[in-house]
Amino acid sequence: MYLCFDEWNTLSSNKYTQPERKPWQIGEPIDYVPHTMEDALVAASIMMAILRHADRIKIACQSLLVNTGGLVFTSPDGGLTRNTIFYPFFLHLSLYGRGVVLRNNLLSPVYNCIEKVGVPCIDSLTVFDEENSILNIFAVNRTNNTMQLLVDAHDFGVANEMEQIIMRNDDLHACNTIGKPETVFPSESRKIPLGNGKLELVLGAYSWNVFRIKYGEMIESNC
Repeated sequence: MYLCFDEWNTLSSNKYTQPERKPWQIGEPIDYVPHTMEDALVAASIMMAILRHADRIKIACQSLLVNTGGLVFTSPDGGLTRNTIFYPFFLHLSLYGRGVVLRNNLLSPVYNCIEKVGVPCIDSLTVFDEENSILNIFAVNRTNNTMQLLVDAHDFGVANEMEQIIMRNDDLHACNTIGKPETVFPSESRKIPLGNGKLELVLGAYSWNVFRIKYGEMIESNC
């Protein structure tokens, strides 16, 4: 039996601050609220949970696309801004989360919150792009401390290069607006990982991370 999810999303922690609603307007700006950095981390974890169960979840429709809790929002004068949740969804997981979803044996410290006890400090997903020999590792750091993610990937062979994409902001309530559209914006860096197959990945405080490791000749497995 397969599952599908309709209209999943993160409810923005921002509140609607526009003037009092006037019903039956054309293009009424109800719920035109920007998502925050915190919302982006939650949305990324939801998306990773969906992909982690891709063997059972075959359809998952994100809601909504524009304005009302959407990936982008507009203004009456024609301006358009990408919400913080746009980047993990459209630029990262939808592009790089294609291939074989691998099972992570993740050991992480935990924390307690009102809703749950023992929440992992790191949330992670790994997808192997067989066609392009790229190992894509996605990770959320849910803490206010820099964390290190150690990955044993020696079975994949010798890595040629690694690209890291990180999105974070010291202010969890930071958001993008028409006037400041890149307050929360991903940045990229390139570096060469260790040659012994053990990757030491650094996760900034309260950050969304994408690591793309490109391999050359792959090691044939006897398993």
